[in-house]
Amino acid sequence: MYEVTLRFFGNFSLGLGMQTIGKNPRKRPRSVPPNPYRTRLRDFEPWESMRENISVQPGLEAFRWIPDVYLFIKDRDRRFVYFSPNFPALLDRTARELIGARDEDISPEHLVEHYRSDDNAVLTSGIELTSIVELVSEPGGGYAWNITSKWPLHDRSSGEIVAVAAVSRRLQRHRDSEDRYLMLQPAAELMVKNLGRNVTLQELAASVALSPSQFGRVFQERFGMTPHQYLRGLRMDAAADLLTSTDLSLKEIAHRCGYYDQSHMSNEFRKVKHMPPGAYRERYRSTIRPAASTE
Repeated sequence: MYEVTLRFFGNFSLGLGMQTIGKNPRKRPRSVPPNPYRTRLRDFEPWESMRENISVQPGLEAFRWIPDVYLFIKDRDRRFVYFSPNFPALLDRTARELIGARDEDISPEHLVEHYRSDDNAVLTSGIELTSIVELVSEPGGGYAWNITSKWPLHDRSSGEIVAVAAVSRRLQRHRDSEDRYLMLQPAAELMVKNLGRNVTLQELAASVALSPSQFGRVFQERFGMTPHQYLRGLRMDAAADLLTSTDLSLKEIAHRCGYYDQSHMSNEFRKVKHMPPGAYRERYRSTIRPAASTE
């Protein structure tokens, strides 16, 4: 049995990536214009100048005094222009490294896909994405549940959307509205720790003291997908991470991530990523800026 260790945000270890499992009450638009990384970017405008023309909700600066809440703002090209003082540590980066950087500069592509999709939905359609439940990695190893909301920022004069703001924080057990996700956490952990084998529905249900039929119904209702669909997403993220962060062979990666064989993994990659695993590795393994040395 192999246990896959996923590496996210620099030197973090063991996590599920930003696998969104909560259903957002506001539907995303069916089609969001693409915003590929290698497009021509606008001139970067520092936050000190940008904020003069933005209608920012009062109290935004107060986030610097809330240690367990992370705030960040990105411009129309999804570059970080502002964030709360505690945010760089979450990404294992310095503030200087983050200003003007995009997710593509600091995170693997399989994670960036989630960020880019949500950011573009907000920037192009002006919708608010609220209470997205995500499992994210922590500094020093381990992982935790986060709940994230994103909303557009408008130019005070023209009303044009010029930035996307977001807040993210840890899920708290004392909140009844969040307990519905936490109750299934053992099942999610069982999946990620056993990607190399087929975890049965009976095992997953037993981990949260439900019958298989109850588990399937509750999982679908609260996560917006079946357990099998969620597991397929985990395997795809794990394989993408190993492709871009290791020199393991495609056969070994397929085995570690629970695919029947290399051919099975290749077929899944073509369906989801629209390219074979080898091409994905070649395209994305060297796009991340290395973190600054702390020595």
